[in-house]
Amino acid sequence: MSLTRILSAIALGLIAQTGSVHAKPVSVPFDPPQVEAGSDTCSPRPPQHVLTERWKDYDGGPLGDRDVRLIRRDLRLLRQNDAKRWFDVIEAADQRLLKSGDGYDKTNLLLDRIDLLVAAGRMQDLADEGLVKSLLDMAPAGSASVKRTAAELLYNGTGVARDRKRAIALWRQAAYAGDSSSLLRMVELSYKQKIDDWNIAPNVAVTMALGNLLGDLDPLLCDRVNRIAAIFRDGEVVAPDPKLAEDWYRFAARLGGANAAWNLAEMNREATEVDRDNDLMMKSLRQAADFDLPYAMLRLGGILERGALTERDPEEARALYEEAAGYGDPTARIRLVNIARAHKNEPGGRARLADALDRMIDAPGTPAWAYAQRGNLVLEQQGRWAGEDRAAKLYAEALKIDPTLSAARMHLAEIKIRDADGEQDLLNIVSELRDAVYIDGKTEPMQDLQAIFQCRSRDAPILSESKYWTKMEEFAGDSTVELTPSQLDAVNPQDDPLTVARLQSQAINMRARSLANFHDVNPEGAGDKMRRMTEASGGALYTAEAKLALNRGHVGAAEDFLAQAIDAGETGAKTLYLSVLGSRTELDKTQRERMISLARDLAKNGNGTAIGVLIDHGIMDSDTAWRTYRDAIARNGDVKAMLFALPYLKKAGDVATYRARIRSTIDCTTSMALDYAHVLRKIDAKDGAHHWLKIASAVSEGDGWEDVAVADALREMGSTEDDKARAMKLYRAAADRGYPLALRRLLSLRQDGKIEMSTEKTAAMTVRLLKIAAPKDIADIFNFLEYSDPKVREIVNAKVDRRALYAEAAKKGNAAAQLELARIVRESDAPDDTAERYASLLQSAADGGNADAMYLLSQAYAYGVGVDQSMERSRKLLLAAARAGNETAAATARLIQ
Repeated sequence: MSLTRILSAIALGLIAQTGSVHAKPVSVPFDPPQVEAGSDTCSPRPPQHVLTERWKDYDGGPLGDRDVRLIRRDLRLLRQNDAKRWFDVIEAADQRLLKSGDGYDKTNLLLDRIDLLVAAGRMQDLADEGLVKSLLDMAPAGSASVKRTAAELLYNGTGVARDRKRAIALWRQAAYAGDSSSLLRMVELSYKQKIDDWNIAPNVAVTMALGNLLGDLDPLLCDRVNRIAAIFRDGEVVAPDPKLAEDWYRFAARLGGANAAWNLAEMNREATEVDRDNDLMMKSLRQAADFDLPYAMLRLGGILERGALTERDPEEARALYEEAAGYGDPTARIRLVNIARAHKNEPGGRARLADALDRMIDAPGTPAWAYAQRGNLVLEQQGRWAGEDRAAKLYAEALKIDPTLSAARMHLAEIKIRDADGEQDLLNIVSELRDAVYIDGKTEPMQDLQAIFQCRSRDAPILSESKYWTKMEEFAGDSTVELTPSQLDAVNPQDDPLTVARLQSQAINMRARSLANFHDVNPEGAGDKMRRMTEASGGALYTAEAKLALNRGHVGAAEDFLAQAIDAGETGAKTLYLSVLGSRTELDKTQRERMISLARDLAKNGNGTAIGVLIDHGIMDSDTAWRTYRDAIARNGDVKAMLFALPYLKKAGDVATYRARIRSTIDCTTSMALDYAHVLRKIDAKDGAHHWLKIASAVSEGDGWEDVAVADALREMGSTEDDKARAMKLYRAAADRGYPLALRRLLSLRQDGKIEMSTEKTAAMTVRLLKIAAPKDIADIFNFLEYSDPKVREIVNAKVDRRALYAEAAKKGNAAAQLELARIVRESDAPDDTAERYASLLQSAADGGNADAMYLLSQAYAYGVGVDQSMERSRKLLLAAARAGNETAAATARLIQ
């Protein structure tokens, strides 16, 4: 059945032109025909994966019984997709078509050969074979397709000198012969210039072209209909008519045109040319997806994944992505990675993510980030040390593809630092990190450079270099705003708008700690939208809020935040939560069970904090812990775990390996450096211990506790007079800044006769200590004073109101101070110092767990001092005092029993 409209000069209104030029495309009504045809009338263009599978192994053999028109379409699509890759296949197939006959002749071969050579960029072959000349010689008497191809070469100057006049003449001849493409080309040219001997009006020429293009009901009909729809949609030859284009796509889709269904779905999705019809869009999209068009599968999968236009169905979306990925679609592989990453912390989630990344890596054109993420996952799955070699190769591969991928560069540098031996190795690593800084200006590589020069290189500390990168980080303005609770309390939008603005900027840029601080100082400004944006990256916000709560002493709130962070899969939240539980002096049964379960779970992965908790809480002794977790530590041990392991290692090679691992990953803080120094001293590595003592002092920020900790270590591990002198200097510096522990250290050293200090200075230091000490320490300091020189006690007692200090500490709930105040009240004749007040203070101290107070209160009940006499109550308090450690009470209890 022919769909070509019967065209005649009369019916079409053939109009002789006078050479006028039309300024813009004309409107041409050309509706789809009303025909009865099945949904399988067309043979749509095959998807790329089908085309590849069909032709990948073709070697010039028989082409089967497929329609020659479909074979030639395949070859044309291969040529358009990648002429260089498919050159030999197309060439062999063309030769086979010529041998098989079926209407394929030498002219067809000539035209296809020219198209192939031009598409492949093989212009020298085109010239050597003389194909263009042959074609041009044939053109005057040749078919319309010969004329059209020759015109295109002449117009563009492809393989021949440009001759547009001759090209137009050939197009004109082909157009008068009814060639659709030539008719449309002549119409397009007529809009721009006067063309001699061209006497068909644009609307008539377009109608003729479209009628001829429509043709018969054959397998290629939908391809031609798609072209008609595109003509109305593009608006280059006719005035744009999106509604008519949509009608033609509908027509092709009804005939089985999956490609038309895709275009129809896209027009309705974009809804810029036609009114959106969601039902039509979904129906068309499913038709295209059912034809295995990967881009349609992706579009449908995205809609199902989000649930925006239909009921959400993530499983069907995943299945569509899986199928499209199986056809080699790179975007589908990326989406599968994103889905797997979002569910990484679910059971089996890491294995699914590894599989998704491996599928990307195994395919051509893998992006660099896939290698980098696979490297990260290797370290998570296999362990920091067991997976190091493979991860390093993956990071290196990522950098080959994209040298600007700073995350991979940083990870690789972190791995290389462990084996850096000598100045050149260090320079290479520093160069890598410098490049990362220059690429994106982020603070992370700057922080790594600081750490290298502070403690992680063999020659550290090199403070000049470390300070340089610290200043660079400050200059970059990207460092996270760090504020203590007191500083946070002082910040408000009115008085410190710059700090608030920096916090807000960093919060908007997904920095969880800044968002937690911003919400703290400006709760009205950090709305739900900003919180949700930061939470989208995981549970980092909850961890940040937990740390802020801990800094403020709100332990319960911190635990709640950490529980939410753990549920969100936040790395590190479990360790912090365990630290909070492990530091509690009292745990109920549920809390203890949770702590033990969490500790065992983390210890299996080489977590040193968890191993320490199990040992400190008596779950297992050190030797059992080593036997249980030695393999986990070897595979993935963190610094604390490796410090625990070092004394157990017997082989020198193992010790060297662990020391290199510790050095390359340790935090460059005073406390960590001192911990390492103590372990090295324990294994008799004195030089190493001294080196880390030096680092501990170098990285100290001058806080009182750091000065005292370093000084204590110098006195314990130092071997020279210079070490002792440095320790004294640190004690005095911390004491001058008012750090109580430093004052106590100096007083103890003077008491033990290890340093000289005048009576007046000793007394002044004691007075100062009493004024700044925490309430819980007041009683201990006065007790210490009792053993000092009488002259020191005399001066201190004259300058300090002992009773007032005890009273203030007692008011704040210190049991020792309450006991001492009770003793003062007992000896006082003041009217308010009654026996009842004495007994009340003893009761408060006893409630606070003070054994001596329990014993004295038992005596008070025995004799009725300030309380009603009660031998039963006295006996219970006596036994409680004995259990709490009061020796007098214990001896009395034994006599009673």
